[in-house]
Amino acid sequence: TGAASADAAALEASPTQVIETVGAALTDTKLPAQDKARLLVKRGLAHEMLGERNDAVAAFTDAIAANAVGAAERATAIYNRGLTLDENGRIDDAIADYSKAIELAPDDERPRLLRAAVHQFRKDYDKAITDIDFALKKEPGNSELLATRGICLAQKGDHDGPLKGSEGAVKAAKSAGGNNVEFARNFTIEEGMRMDGFVASMRPN
Repeated sequence: TGAASADAAALEASPTQVIETVGAALTDTKLPAQDKARLLVKRGLAHEMLGERNDAVAAFTDAIAANAVGAAERATAIYNRGLTLDENGRIDDAIADYSKAIELAPDDERPRLLRAAVHQFRKDYDKAITDIDFALKKEPGNSELLATRGICLAQKGDHDGPLKGSEGAVKAAKSAGGNNVEFARNFTIEEGMRMDGFVASMRPN
């Protein structure tokens, strides 16, 4: 089928070739709606790789509107559109898409982590920590998640929490055989010290 040919071509094709191949496959009037939706997601990803974000959003939107795949696949299309909107500076729309993806696939940590990053950017640290904590329930020893949580704590003004988080992250990285265990310290300890210094400088003598 046209969909199968497009899938095979996409394995080693450049983004431009994927867009062309998918475009040709989509001209098949007998193409099942499910296959069409999946091809539109592939086209959206290819446009995103080329930095063609408006075209990517359009492709993801068409895939979502088709409503022809299961909840998990729809969630993937929605959070990919959210990521593209995020990169285009449409933060509120991105959060809305991440949240919708979470509703459709509540066990998928990817849209939660994407939403956490936006919350962190907007200084909504408690919301970011809530999303990170969900991921940590699935990966309690993930040193990068622990370190990111520590960053949020430091940025919100918790000067003790990030240091504890950093130590936990270093321990987790060691137990996992991580090569760069100092990653967990890089921001959290430095930020905690910087914030402590700033707070001290603001106190009256």
